[in-house]
Amino acid sequence: MGSKGLSEDGGINFSRKRNFDEKEEDKKSDEIYKRKKREEIEQLNRQERLSRKLQTAKTINYSGFALNGGSILFLAYGINNIAYNGNTIDMVNLITKTFNIDFDYLNFLDILETWKAQLMASAGSLQIMFVGFQQFRQRMKDADREDTFSFLNEELGRVI
Repeated sequence: MGSKGLSEDGGINFSRKRNFDEKEEDKKSDEIYKRKKREEIEQLNRQERLSRKLQTAKTINYSGFALNGGSILFLAYGINNIAYNGNTIDMVNLITKTFNIDFDYLNFLDILETWKAQLMASAGSLQIMFVGFQQFRQRMKDADREDTFSFLNEELGRVI
C-alpha cells in the first residue's frame, strides 16, 4: 500500500469533498437569513431612533402645555387679580400724586386686556403647534419613516 492507499483503492476519497461541502441552497439560505437579520436589526434601530424622536416631541408638548397653560391661567386670573386689586389702585394713585404724573389707569387696563387676549391666543396657537408636532412624529413612527421632509412631502401630496 502506498501513501495514496485509501484514495486510489476505492476507499475514502479525501480529494473529493462532495459530502463535506456546503450546498448551494445552504449558501443562498444563509445569505437570505443574514440579509433578513440585517434588515430586522436596521428596522429595530430605526424604530428606536423614531421612538426617541417621538419621546422628545412628547416632552416638548407636555412642557409647552405646562408653560402655555400656566401663562393662560396667569393672564386670565392673575393679571386681573393684581390689576383690579384695591392695593394696586391705591399704589398707582399714590405714585401719580407723588411724582405729579398724568397716568390714565383705566386706559392702561384697556390696553392690558387687549394684550392679554393676544398673548392668550398666541399661547393657545403655540400649544396646538406642539400637539401637531407630536402627532406628526407619531405618524412617522407608525409609518416607519425616518426622513422628515420626504414624509412631509408625502403627507402634503396626499392632502393636495
